[in-house]
Order: sequence, then C-alpha cells, then structure tokens
Amino acid sequence: MLYADDIVLIGKTAPELQETFNTWFTELEKHGLRISRTKTEYMECDLGGTEELNCEIQIENTALPKVERFKYLGSMLTTDARVDEDVNHRVNTAWLKWRSLSGVLCDTRMPVKTKGKIYKTAVRPAMLYGAECWTALKKHEQQLHTAEMKMLRWAGGRRNATGQSPQ
Repeated sequence: MLYADDIVLIGKTAPELQETFNTWFTELEKHGLRISRTKTEYMECDLGGTEELNCEIQIENTALPKVERFKYLGSMLTTDARVDEDVNHRVNTAWLKWRSLSGVLCDTRMPVKTKGKIYKTAVRPAMLYGAECWTALKKHEQQLHTAEMKMLRWAGGRRNATGQSPQ
C-alpha cells in the first residue's frame, strides 16, 4: 500500500516479506531515496493459519523493531486486527478537535444551528474517520455515542453533575 512517502509491505511469510522488503530497499536506494532506519518497523499478525511466528525482518543485517501496533494514515493497526484501539484513538482525536473549537461550541451567543454545523463538519468526521472499515461491536457504537452525547450536551450548555467538562 502506498500513500505519499509511506509504504506498507505485506507478506504471508517472513521470507516472503524480507524478499519484498529487500527489492523495495534496493530499488529505492538505487534511485537516491533512503529508507529511514529509525522509523521503519514491522508488525506480525497471527490471523489464523500462520505457522511461522516470532520472525525477524532485517535492513542491511540489522533487525527492524517489531511493534504490536502502529498508526497508518490516521488509523491504529494492531496485531490482533481488533478495532478497540482505533475506536479509542478516534474518540480521543474527536475530543481534541472539540476542545480546539470549544470557544465557539460553548459560546452562548452562538446559534445552536451554527454549533451543529461546526460539530458535523469538524468534530464528527474526526471521530468517524476510517469507521467504514471497522468491524464494530455494540460496545464500540456505545463508546462513540457516549462521547458524542457528552460533547453535544456540553455545547448545548448542559453540564454534568459536577459542573466539569465531560472529559
């Protein structure tokens, strides 16, 4: 998968991935491009049927760091292919966006219709980015709904029992 200067290589086995990586490495470096030795990492997923685990991928005889998760194009990818971490990440991202706009969203002089438009165009997309690819469970839907209701209540002037920000 290619996007701008990010490349994701996928292989069914460690030797297949190492061979693909070596090909990319050779061709990129031959054309004057350099693969970052500090940012390049790999992740191993056991999605069933994989016999080879605990493999090692190398760049010029140096082992690459193995990670349990990484962010690619704003989505969190994990070794178990679950979306829990990505949902948490998207909710946190939405809260950051909401906080950056709270001066407008919580302004009592701002019309509710305008607040709604701002929320729908800035905060909600931040929360739902990549959601169309999730295998979401009820708990994920509930988590998103809860965060959205807290944001909307706060923007509407309804504070929680402690009078504090909902998050």
